[in-house]
Formats: sequence, structure tokens, C-alpha cells
Amino acid sequence: MTPFESPRHLGTLPCSPGGGVTFRYSRPSRHRRSSEGSAQTSVDIRPEHVTSQFGNCGLIATSADTAYREFMTAATTPDVAGTYFPADPDELHETVRTLLSAPRHQLSEDADPDIDRPVAAVLVPHSSYSRSGQVAAVAYARLERTHPAVRRVVLLGPSHHVTLRGLALPAGTSISTPAGEVPIDADAVRELTATTPSGASRCPQVAINAQAHTGEHSLVVQLPLLQQVLGPFTVVPLVVGRATPAEIADLLDLLVTDPSTVVVVTTDLSRHLRYEDARAVDEVTIAQIVGSHGALNHEQACGASPVNGLTLWAVRHRLSPRLLGQSCSSAAGDDSSRVVGHAAIAYTRKDHDSW
Repeated sequence: MTPFESPRHLGTLPCSPGGGVTFRYSRPSRHRRSSEGSAQTSVDIRPEHVTSQFGNCGLIATSADTAYREFMTAATTPDVAGTYFPADPDELHETVRTLLSAPRHQLSEDADPDIDRPVAAVLVPHSSYSRSGQVAAVAYARLERTHPAVRRVVLLGPSHHVTLRGLALPAGTSISTPAGEVPIDADAVRELTATTPSGASRCPQVAINAQAHTGEHSLVVQLPLLQQVLGPFTVVPLVVGRATPAEIADLLDLLVTDPSTVVVVTTDLSRHLRYEDARAVDEVTIAQIVGSHGALNHEQACGASPVNGLTLWAVRHRLSPRLLGQSCSSAAGDDSSRVVGHAAIAYTRKDHDSW
């Protein structure tokens, strides 16, 4: 039995041309709490519902061929602009430039001999730019300095609104932000949704699921920053639900084969604690991440699942995690009795040839 054969999950949908099982994405039936700790939508997907129409409830298709064509036809436009970052393109550009200004200057004056070690991955927060943008910008400035040749970003963040098992790709061929569209990497989508000659999914932990990306901010807030520090790039955006570290690390092994692909994992840390308590909890969490000392739980980080997968992958490839910066939302003027913790960590390789 595969991990996706339960009748209540967001389903496997091997959508590559050539066949496979298709599931109906039905309208939400109720709300429940997930391990991420926030109210999320539970969705019924039943293999017996195989018809042909495309409506508000999601994709219903007659074959994997049809599913693949219907999914890969349009841009995904998340509705987070104006809340997590400015919706006006000029204002957004200036906001990002301002966030990057200080860390760019600091890096230009840093005499650390390891400053130019190639970055394989970064861990960044995903709160609004006013709350966590300065911390995230430190990681992106570091990425910009050491990786001018990045052409693909594998982007993983936790699901805040939909309960799912495994990892979800979005529908569509690109993601729109006020700074422009970012193409979704079609080769990666085909690879992740491919089937074996026997009809089994090559990556059963991955499904295409538009609903998991609807309103999800954890991935989209990274794109305007990436658009300013990188040249043209494609993205592999994956919302992570209940997934084991090995499932995530195996996926990264499949996708990251040379320095032109980097990994970005997003998470916030402690949530809604007093400032003093949050700092103490986050110190332990950060030490655990940097030292690769066991798995995080979802009280420590909303993105514990993708972080744990990144940690395993980093150990496999002997990457060196390094804390670049940390803060909490009270630094942005939030109530110090209910703060959210943030950290930026870079994972570096020994040199550009260590693959």
C-alpha cells in the first residue's frame, strides 16, 4: 500500500501523459486543526468520481492525459499581494531594494574567507515583509553573492490552509507577482508526476493540487526577493503537508543535480509567545537545526516538515548550515506578549566542485 491510498487526503494525481489514476477534487466538507496548528480545510477525494468538467471545486478529469493538459494551461495568481508585500510594482521593487541594501553592504565588507562558499540551500521566514523581510533579505543577499548562475529554485513551505499528505505542486505554468511572472519548471513537473512502465507514480509523495496553493503565502512571499537577486529562473513550488524527512530529501536528490538549482525552505519559528520565552525557544530550535540534532516539531516551527527534510538532505550531502540572522515580530512593532520568531540559515558546500 502506498502512503496515498487513504480515502481522506489530497490525492495522488500522476498527471504526466501516459495514464494513471485521476481523482476528483471535491468541495471542502469541513474544517479541522492540522499538525501545523492552524485551521485548515479537509477535502474529499474519491477515486470513483471520475467525470470530465472543470469547476470551482477543482479538477475532475477522465484521464491523466486530460489532467496534465488542463493543469498546465494558466498562471497561478496568489492573493497575498497587498497583505504580505506591496501590490504596487514600483513600491514592491523599492521595498525589496531597501531590504537588500544593508545585507548587500555588509557582505561587501565581510572578510570571512568562507563568505563565497557556494550556497546549496537557504532557510528563510515567510511572514510579511514588514515583520520578517529584513531577516529573509540576509539569506537572499548571501545567495546572490555566491550563486550568479542559478536557473532553478526548488521552493518548499508548509501548508497553512489545507490538510494534505505529501507535497503539492500548483496548477498552471507560472506564478504571477507584481514584479512579473515566474515560470514553473515544466521539466520538474513532468519528472515529479511521471509514471513507471508498470503505471506506478515515480514520486508518490507528490501531487498536483491547485487548492493547496490557493491563498498560501509561505511560498509566494519569497518570489519578489528571488526576482531581484537572481537572473531569469524557473521555480518548483511545493506546499508541504505530512511528509517524512526521507520523502522530502529523496525529492531534493532527484531535482538538485548541479549548482544551477538551489533549494529554498520557508518556515517561521515560535508563535504567539512572550518575547523572552520566544527567544529562549528559538535559540534551542536554531541550535537544533544548525547542529542537525534531530527532528523539529510543529510547536517549534510551522514548517517543521520541510525543515526536517532539508536537514536530512544537508547531512547526506555534507552541507554546512550557518545562522545568518534572527529576530522576532516585536522588532517590527508587534505586541511583545505574542511574537513570531524568524531565522535565516544558509547551507553551503565546500567549493563549487563538491557535487
